[in-house]
Amino acid sequence: MVDDLHDTITLHIKTDSSWVTNSQGAVVVQGSFRQAKDTIFMKDVSGQYFCPDGEGVYTVVVKELFMTFFLVTDPCGGRSNTINGTKWAKVP
Repeated sequence: MVDDLHDTITLHIKTDSSWVTNSQGAVVVQGSFRQAKDTIFMKDVSGQYFCPDGEGVYTVVVKELFMTFFLVTDPCGGRSNTINGTKWAKVP
């Protein structure tokens, strides 16, 4: 549950893009995504909760079916407050 959205979200990651959907499946943020070893780079490009402030950089730890992002730097407080330290479960 993301308090700011008052909803549960799903993060979808592809090779060079990502998007976030709410519990009804509506896209709330779309962005670019890239990964270099254990570091990911995310930048919003559109959506209701789009943050134009720049790229977020996180290290990622994958353990079993879970992935956790840890903040390196991110000028977007909304994004970093939502994903930093959060454990994400893989869904089919």
